[in-house]
Amino acid sequence: MYIVSNNAIANQEAKGREKFTLQHPHNNWVENTEKFGFWDFSGSTVGKGCTIPTDKYIEVKGREIKSTSYSTSFLEVKKYNQLMALANQTTTGKAFYFVSYTDNVSILFDLKKIKNIEQYWDKRWMKEVTLEGQTKTVEKEIYDLPLSLAVKKYKS
Repeated sequence: MYIVSNNAIANQEAKGREKFTLQHPHNNWVENTEKFGFWDFSGSTVGKGCTIPTDKYIEVKGREIKSTSYSTSFLEVKKYNQLMALANQTTTGKAFYFVSYTDNVSILFDLKKIKNIEQYWDKRWMKEVTLEGQTKTVEKEIYDLPLSLAVKKYKS
């Protein structure tokens, strides 16, 4: 796991990653060690009766709010585009966005199943990067995804 200078942020990221691996123990996940990588885990599986592996790329977020605080969860457009580019390298590739919350609820979006994603596009002023002492804000393009689009909801 990459290291950030803020312990609270590092803990939040670690919690999200831990929850993901606990919910998905069936894969041999490879963790991205890049500090500003656009995916957190990748893995390959072969389904029943199939010999072609499914390559999966997952962005994981640990949010310091309850799952009921908002009806949406944002994903940066550039991260979405990069995840989809990786997933689209093969016919069976997949891209997911996993979000965990402080009330022990986690949700999983299958990004390839979201139709007309452009309808969720927005711009917001946000911190450029999430690091201790970071005050610079930039306008970011995001997809503000309704939680109702999640393909799975976990309660642990």
